Amino acid sequence: MRPFETNTSFGSPAPRRGGSQRGRGRGRGGFTNNSVVFNNGRAQGGDIDMAIDGADGESTTEIEIRGWQGATVFDLVGFITRKCQITLQGAKAHGPVVRARIPTGKLEALLKWTGIRFAGDSLTFSVAGDNGAGTAPVGGSGGLSSNAESTITVLRKFLESRYSAENQLLNLTSMASDGYLQANGMFSSLTTSSKMFPAMMKVASMDLKAVESVSLASNQLDDVASVTTLSQTYPHLKNLSLADNNLTQWRNLDPFRGKFREIRELIMTGNPITSLPNYQSEMLRRFPSLKILDGVVVESIDLGCASASFNNSSNSFAVNIQKLPIATLAGFFETDEIQNIVMDFLGKFLHVYDNDRSQLQPLYDNLSQFSLAVNTTAARVSSGVQNWSAYIPLSRNLTRISSPAARVARVAVGERAILELMQRVPATRHDLSDPQKFAIEALTVHGLRAQGDTGIMLVVHGEFEEVPSGGTPNQQSMRRSFDRTILLLPVAETRSMLVVSDMLTIRAWAGAKAWTGR
Repeated sequence: MRPFETNTSFGSPAPRRGGSQRGRGRGRGGFTNNSVVFNNGRAQGGDIDMAIDGADGESTTEIEIRGWQGATVFDLVGFITRKCQITLQGAKAHGPVVRARIPTGKLEALLKWTGIRFAGDSLTFSVAGDNGAGTAPVGGSGGLSSNAESTITVLRKFLESRYSAENQLLNLTSMASDGYLQANGMFSSLTTSSKMFPAMMKVASMDLKAVESVSLASNQLDDVASVTTLSQTYPHLKNLSLADNNLTQWRNLDPFRGKFREIRELIMTGNPITSLPNYQSEMLRRFPSLKILDGVVVESIDLGCASASFNNSSNSFAVNIQKLPIATLAGFFETDEIQNIVMDFLGKFLHVYDNDRSQLQPLYDNLSQFSLAVNTTAARVSSGVQNWSAYIPLSRNLTRISSPAARVARVAVGERAILELMQRVPATRHDLSDPQKFAIEALTVHGLRAQGDTGIMLVVHGEFEEVPSGGTPNQQSMRRSFDRTILLLPVAETRSMLVVSDMLTIRAWAGAKAWTGR
């Protein structure tokens, strides 16, 4: 069984633990280097549009958008989807104009949004002119047949030739060099090329239901926006190859963010992006369920329920918490299931927070928030001098900060900003071997991101040692107390957790008598 005709282990069983973690090759041959451009262009392609429309019976209209250049096309698409409740199809920049298609029935509603503010400018929406830049009459020299049915037939035959039912593999490698597609004019113009993939996915959604692996290798992709319809057609994809393309920056992968929640193996070899710093952690942040990257087993933090690389049964918070005496007032858990989830999460979370905070980044996304506040007036056990100089510049104590701008500025939004703020907080050590130092509560909450969401509110009170710059606790270590409220949203597809909000308050050490009763 050969999921891909390549020397990588793409789609193969996970490599065995121990020894080399390199995946063993299966099959023969390798990925070719021919290419196809999906994502630019001017020229015809009318029957491709007809094929897209005709595949699901819904007509679309090409529109033009101006005033968007203060941000990216990806940001624009997301903004219009959220604000106008309209999805742009095949959005591409042509100088100062973004062209896209929308359902014809949504056209009137979209035009009414002309003038809306976006990225410091006002957007204007208009129907694309019949003879405007970037368009050409259908049926010109070298173009496709005006018969949309023949276009669908061409795509159907191509897909059939590239599909392996035995391996549930759709091999879309090097499409521009495919003689059948070339003979039928699929690359006769750049616009035709850019519209081919959405049409192909429409046909695939009707004909090829059982697909677990897809190869888009060697297609000269410099951005996955042009092939984002793959995630709509096969949201449960297990294996994907993007090898030997031209992906250079993280934003080139952003259109796939939040997609493919069951992806198991990904091949990125041959892309410049693989040489960027924190490559593996950045890929795990975008694809949390990933198990094999470029043929190498990767260890995700997977704090929902699965094992992590730092698992240590002798230091398991979830095990030690069972030792609490029956009379303790140290916590409340709405259900046993919630207790098991949050105790497993918390033990792993605090361990990573103490040892390598950069590994926490995959738990947050671009909407997650983190803030820190210092409470210098809270009750304390010791009357000694407290040095808060490392925390005050980061603190968002609303009793001390009244400026709206300052309040907003001290909330870290998005995984990158959150990691940067966390790295500025002094190093810590939480003694997870003694659960009596912590009071924990957890209960369900609703509507964290959407109306139907059901998440968990985790509230932790406890203590830690602030580690000196040397990195090892000693007699100069400062004990602090803390309160932390974390809103968690379980991601069922990946059996992991998304941190929606993380609020940390630090105060002088006050001990644990409030909940131990001693």
